[in-house]
Amino acid sequence: MEEMLEVYCRNTDTKLLVRSGMDMLGVADFAGMKNTENILGVCVNNKVQNLNYRIYSPKTVEFLDINTTNGRRMYAFSLMFMLYRAVKELYPESELYIQHSMSDGYFCEINNLEESMPQVIGKLKERMCRMVEENIPFLRKIVPVAEAAELFERLGMKEKAELILNGGEKTIVAILPVLDDMERAAASAEKTDDIKALEEGWELIFKKLKKILEGMGVKEIETNDADFNVDFHEAIAMVPGMGDDKKGKVIDCVQTGYTLNDKVIRHAKVAVGQ
Repeated sequence: MEEMLEVYCRNTDTKLLVRSGMDMLGVADFAGMKNTENILGVCVNNKVQNLNYRIYSPKTVEFLDINTTNGRRMYAFSLMFMLYRAVKELYPESELYIQHSMSDGYFCEINNLEESMPQVIGKLKERMCRMVEENIPFLRKIVPVAEAAELFERLGMKEKAELILNGGEKTIVAILPVLDDMERAAASAEKTDDIKALEEGWELIFKKLKKILEGMGVKEIETNDADFNVDFHEAIAMVPGMGDDKKGKVIDCVQTGYTLNDKVIRHAKVAVGQ
């Protein structure tokens, strides 16, 4: 028997029972979404995913088109990728620099051009239109941080490259004292048999880390006797026979969830009363 999952679709304000492993286009069809050809992506538990994403646990989904903020962002980045490929195919000796946003577009520069700008724009537009007709897929490739930073540097996006390389510097500097404490605790553990003292030491280090994270805006998601909320919780198990007062309630938290400045960065994995 196929496993069925509950999915809440924000676009249609409906709860659906769908097959485990169904992709997002299948969910869109199942939800009765119109004009699915206009869907650019989907937010799954507030995280943007592509339409090939498959679900294996209850989720909240919101399909994105050009009228949504995330949809417009996806569309803009898609055009950037297409423009970059068109420039490389037509003008291999040139470099495209995407500088900054302006109005409804981006300010771009292309160096080492011998043709007039109207000719260049005409050729690029024609090549990009052919890409759409050929339905060339976007392939997601995971690369090392240094390689990604080098690519953005070549594209003239130096601030983006710097952010990728050193964006976590303040966080790392703040956490280093905790690492120092852990090193000292590990060294002490080799010299003592006082288990209680060790437990107290590790507890202090844990509290220190939590305080540092809280100072950065990180908070735990509440699960104790909480109502199940798909915006904050991910149900990994349904527990029957808990009584009517426990239906829809979080019974147990398997993995703590967190928010960063009120934005969910990891959903709490929970068991829910059925």
